[in-house]
Amino acid sequence: MSDQGVDGCGSIIFMVKRPIEYSDKPVTPFDGMALMKRFIDQTRIREHLATLDLPQGGSNRAYDPV
Repeated sequence: MSDQGVDGCGSIIFMVKRPIEYSDKPVTPFDGMALMKRFIDQTRIREHLATLDLPQGGSNRAYDPV
């Protein structure tokens, strides 16, 4: 199974959905970030973090703690 997308330069890219498991094979930075995003989405940790009382930044350039 794969998803198709377009990168910032207009090139078509394919993202293969591999199972989340240990592997000693090399992983490209793009694959690592795609895997991490999929893991975060599957575990729905963002929804849980939104319920916690996390410290908020006071600057106008502060990042969302979630």
